[in-house]
Amino acid sequence: MNLLKPLTPSLLALALAACAVGPDYRAPATEPAQLSSDVQAKAYDRSRFESLWWKQFDDPVLDQLVQASLDGNRDLRVAFARLKSARSIREDAENDQFPVVTSRASSDIGKGQVPGQTTQRVNSERYDLGLDMAWELDLFGRIQRQIEASEAQEAAAAADLQQLQVSLIAELVDAYGQLRGAQLRENIALANLKTQQESRTITETLRDAGVGNDLDVVRADARLAGVEATVPQLQAEQARARHRIATLLGQRPDALSVDLSPKALPAIAKALPVGDPGGCCAVARTSAAPNANWQPPPPTWAWPRQTCSPV
Repeated sequence: MNLLKPLTPSLLALALAACAVGPDYRAPATEPAQLSSDVQAKAYDRSRFESLWWKQFDDPVLDQLVQASLDGNRDLRVAFARLKSARSIREDAENDQFPVVTSRASSDIGKGQVPGQTTQRVNSERYDLGLDMAWELDLFGRIQRQIEASEAQEAAAAADLQQLQVSLIAELVDAYGQLRGAQLRENIALANLKTQQESRTITETLRDAGVGNDLDVVRADARLAGVEATVPQLQAEQARARHRIATLLGQRPDALSVDLSPKALPAIAKALPVGDPGGCCAVARTSAAPNANWQPPPPTWAWPRQTCSPV
């Protein structure tokens, strides 16, 4: 029995450590997606997926827009600040595993009487040095569960930031595509307008020469008016797309930092690496599962605290 007495504190600590409350979180098992093969899908590269997917279009203007949106969007700044805050909380929770050491030092120099010894004022010096240490023993798993909760909060903040980035870039690329499409259709409409004007002139000349009639001229006027009506619509569509882009960039529509004047789009002459759809579905499930099934640990006051400090 005397031999077991020195081991009693260690055995007691091991026994209490086994009393940690709550099971460890495990992501739910999901079966891989079974997607049928499509003949048209062979034109795409499923072997990999580019995280910077907008760069596949080889458009420098689009790259500038995306970079400007990531740098200047206020919602992203707020989400990034929340991520930094969650990381700080996690680091603070991890520091609770280690002993806390504090030190103090002070000095007092003065001149005064010493009662009971002398009535004369004498010089006195007093110095105080101290070193304190405290360590909370995580016998019931409070600190460990607190760390796990802070890590989950950090992961959720990172997922929110990534979701905002994906949504922002997707909206920006869509608005940019609408703008370039409207510009291209306007160029086609202007060329068609010029053709209809020339056709109307020829039709009127033929009527004056007795080859045609007034009905042909009326029809030419109708075609010309129809083409003319499409130009303002396309210009309005471009204005809406510019305003969308300016909103996503956090800039004024009349003072954009990127030149959006009409220009030819680069041709895409390669298979786009879209990745495996089944893998994308699996990533989406694993990203949503922790948010839906993660049960946060009980509050920190649910665990008793054991603190060791020298006296």
